[in-house]
Amino acid sequence: MTESGKPVLFIKIDEVVDNDNVKHQQFNMTQEAMQLLSSIQDRNIAVLVIAGPYRTGKSFLANRFLKQMDGFEIGPSTNPCTKGIWIWNKPVKLNETTDLIILDTEGLNSIQRDQTIDMKIFSISVLLASMFVYNNLGHIDEQAIESLSLVAKLSENICIQKVNENDQKLGEYFPHFFWVLRDFSLDLKGMTPNEYLEQCLKPLPENSQEAIKKNQILDKFRQFFRVRDCETLVRPLEDESKLARIDKQDWNTLRPAFIEGVNNFEKKVLMNIKPKTIQNKVLNGKMFMGLVIEYLQAINSGGIPTILNSLESVISSQIRKVYEEARGEYMKQVNQEFSVDKLPLDDEKFYETHNKITNSIFQYLQTKSKNFVDADQLITLRNDLQQIMESEFKIRKATNQEIAQNKCKKIFLDLFQKLQHSNYNNSDQIIRKFVAEKFDDMQQILSQYNSQTSGNFKYQLFFNQFPQKIFEYFDIAFQRFYDLFNADIIKVKVQLQETNETKELIKNQVQLQDKTILDLQRDVNEAQKQIDNLKRENNKLKKSQENSDKSQYGKIEELEMSIQKKKAKIQKLNEKCQELEEQNHQFKLALSQKKIENQGLRKEIEELKRMGSQQGNGVEQDDIPDLINSIRDLKTQVQYMDDFFSSRRSSLNLSIGSQEQQFQDFEQIRKEKEILKKNNKQKLEQQKQIYENEKQELQRKIEVQVKYIDEIRAKNMELINQNQELKTKSTQVSNLIQENDRLREQLAAKQFNLETNTQVLNEFSKQIEKKAGIIIELENQLAYIKSYNCQLISFKETFPYILRESLKYALNRNSMIKHSLSKLNDEDVNQVKDCFTKAGIQFKL
Repeated sequence: MTESGKPVLFIKIDEVVDNDNVKHQQFNMTQEAMQLLSSIQDRNIAVLVIAGPYRTGKSFLANRFLKQMDGFEIGPSTNPCTKGIWIWNKPVKLNETTDLIILDTEGLNSIQRDQTIDMKIFSISVLLASMFVYNNLGHIDEQAIESLSLVAKLSENICIQKVNENDQKLGEYFPHFFWVLRDFSLDLKGMTPNEYLEQCLKPLPENSQEAIKKNQILDKFRQFFRVRDCETLVRPLEDESKLARIDKQDWNTLRPAFIEGVNNFEKKVLMNIKPKTIQNKVLNGKMFMGLVIEYLQAINSGGIPTILNSLESVISSQIRKVYEEARGEYMKQVNQEFSVDKLPLDDEKFYETHNKITNSIFQYLQTKSKNFVDADQLITLRNDLQQIMESEFKIRKATNQEIAQNKCKKIFLDLFQKLQHSNYNNSDQIIRKFVAEKFDDMQQILSQYNSQTSGNFKYQLFFNQFPQKIFEYFDIAFQRFYDLFNADIIKVKVQLQETNETKELIKNQVQLQDKTILDLQRDVNEAQKQIDNLKRENNKLKKSQENSDKSQYGKIEELEMSIQKKKAKIQKLNEKCQELEEQNHQFKLALSQKKIENQGLRKEIEELKRMGSQQGNGVEQDDIPDLINSIRDLKTQVQYMDDFFSSRRSSLNLSIGSQEQQFQDFEQIRKEKEILKKNNKQKLEQQKQIYENEKQELQRKIEVQVKYIDEIRAKNMELINQNQELKTKSTQVSNLIQENDRLREQLAAKQFNLETNTQVLNEFSKQIEKKAGIIIELENQLAYIKSYNCQLISFKETFPYILRESLKYALNRNSMIKHSLSKLNDEDVNQVKDCFTKAGIQFKL
């Protein structure tokens, strides 16, 4: 089922008045019809034209292909419902490439039209139709043949070209003729409708004027319509009243034989109808519309439609249209594929993309024009388009190269800016793997450059600038290294000089310190000797004091024994001298007191000994002589006391009578002893205080000397460490000097290698430049070969079509030659054959 639609007027007939006030008819295609054909555009178009006498049911047949009963208007009156030519506004899809349009013409032989209009409508219908359905009532009789009298005049209203052509040739351009016989009631007696048609088209054997006229019509019909078909349809309804409004009847209520005949008619039409073709050129919607306009312009101008001239005009217009579309499609694809944001491309990719576009455009051109362009025209179109493509290709190629150059330069410079020089403060920071690491960095730069850039210029730029950039980079780097090494050498020399000066200074300081240490050590040794001597003398004094104490103790014991003896004598004397008893008793008491005092004195002496011994242990060497003198004085005093007591004891022994005197002497001794004790005690305290002060001062001096010695030792140790460090630095300096000499040797060797490599690289760069030029030339040649190869491939793809079209053209020309030769006499034919034979062409008639 087709989509719902409606009939629209295709060609309307207007009555106009010219400048001479003469009325005539003008045929114009309506705007709606133009829009319909424009919508079909490039799809092939098959045209089914239904014509015939008016009031014969043409519109009913047209409606059958729309699968509806009320499409084209069907009327019951004698006034024709179809005026001009009508078209259904929804094409019927025959297949994937072809649409069917249905034209319903105004009835022929209408009482409201003259034969001139009928002839023009009939001529237009025949010219436009792929299949011409002629609808007629009854069987084929004399009246039916008379109704086809328009056919005899077709050659007067249609021509192939502006040169005279015979009627036989005109039939090559006429459509398939399908004769539908309505309300057919004859018994065909086993004949098919086609056999019946061919029998009716046979010439009449009569020689009457009427028969000759009919035979002319039949002869013209056979010449013009070489492909013929026929279908017979019985009356659809028995009820005459319902026939007038058959479109209102249900399809299934019609007679089965009528339904069968209509179905057979539809099948034959759909099976045999072909796209509209003129000289093997298939028309599409746009071309068909152009052809209609050409025919109508010829009719309206008072001329007759010229098939090939009109076709040539339409084809030329269509060729221009297809050419412009192909050019526009080419520019569209070129702008899309070669837009600035997609450029640059490698030359190979650029050529490949352009060849792909070229092939697609040639394929597009072939597809769009294959139905109406012959081989010569197609080659001309391809050549014209090829020129535009080559011109645009050069422009795009130049643009691509310019963008590639700019991009390559920018990427090249950006990548090399990343290869920054390292900021070294000294030569120690220069790593031994510098060249290897920079080589890896450059490898990475090359990889990024190769991946980020495109176009053959990237190789040219690489070969031209990369070696120079590398040499510049390493020249700067090595110059910086050289400057750093020189600076370090100068610093090392300065440090070495400073180290030598410092070493000499430290050496002097060490010598001075060593001398100071020796002096101090000598002083310490002298002091130690003095201390040792004092200790020995102190020990001697201790021993002497001990001996003296022992002697004093002995004397005291002797004195005590003497006192005891004297007591005994006194007692004896008391016995002798009672009168002196009291005095004796007092004397005894005084003597006892003296003993007590003597014991206290002993204790004091012992205490003094002990104190002297204690202080002797802590006495300094300078105080020992005084202490010895004091002890000697004390011994003298003790000796004096001993002498005194001895003299007293002697005096007592000599004279008991002189006890008073003895007591007085003893008292005197006691007093002297007290004074002596007091004086000795004061002297001892003073000496003790002096000894203590001197001891503290000596200890302080010793501590100062020890501290000074420790400081000297610390300084000495520090100087030793500094000396050691200086020795280490001196060793390092020596090593640095050796390393500097070694580095200089390496630098000289590297400089020599660098110069050698530079020469090699320069030579290699020259070779690379030569090879790069060769590569670019080879790539251009390869691109040209690829482009030419793509053209050959495209030509190879289109060659069968061109060959086929050429063969068709040759066959057509061959038939024309044969047809022309058929009119020649035998002698002329033989001459023509000889010419073809000499040319190597076998030609048979």
